[in-house]
Amino acid sequence: MSQADESGTDRYTQKMPFTRALVQTEQEDFEELVQASALPSFVSDLSMKWSGRPENRVIVPVLDSEAEVNYYFVCKREDRRRLSALIQGIKTEKNLDREDEV
Repeated sequence: MSQADESGTDRYTQKMPFTRALVQTEQEDFEELVQASALPSFVSDLSMKWSGRPENRVIVPVLDSEAEVNYYFVCKREDRRRLSALIQGIKTEKNLDREDEV
């Protein structure tokens, strides 16, 4: 399956051809839009851990075997030593060896 760009546009249109997406790139704008509307949205377990469960929303797990998402931990190079324990914990949990795949 080809992907048109990093946002997965081709995959999205193939798997959900009758759905129109409203993509928001700014987190605050997205949260405001979700809270002020009845539009469905996606949330991750990690975002719920940080921000809590969305109010007045039903959380439905996406169980499709083709549904996947990748999250990346990003930090400044100069912070690497200070964050080394966290980086090592992430590597251990994800079983990664390469420095650029933390």
